[in-house]
Amino acid sequence: MGYKDNSTLQERQAKSSIILQQYPDRIPIVIEPSKQKSFETKYLLEKNKFITPNDFTVGQLMAMIRKKIQIPPEKALFLFFNERFYPVSTLLSVVYHTHRAEDGFLYATYSEENTFG
Repeated sequence: MGYKDNSTLQERQAKSSIILQQYPDRIPIVIEPSKQKSFETKYLLEKNKFITPNDFTVGQLMAMIRKKIQIPPEKALFLFFNERFYPVSTLLSVVYHTHRAEDGFLYATYSEENTFG
């Protein structure tokens, strides 16, 4: 079950509002694994809510996720925002202003792929 399933819209809006008031130069992000059946459950994040700097790039966020889930180097990691893939050089602030949800969070999903066979 995802974050949206566990909280009402009003609860999520209240949480994002508090975060944005306390940290106006940050982006509240919810990152969850892809719901694809082939996704390995051993690559799961311990927590799914993050607050990142405005000048963070998609690549920096991907590097942070890789480190937290300890995915091996031979597995590629893909990060999607509203089922869209962005280049690693894209600023998260640009993605946030384009894809933030009505509750104030930016939702991302990640999946892995074995790149060497």
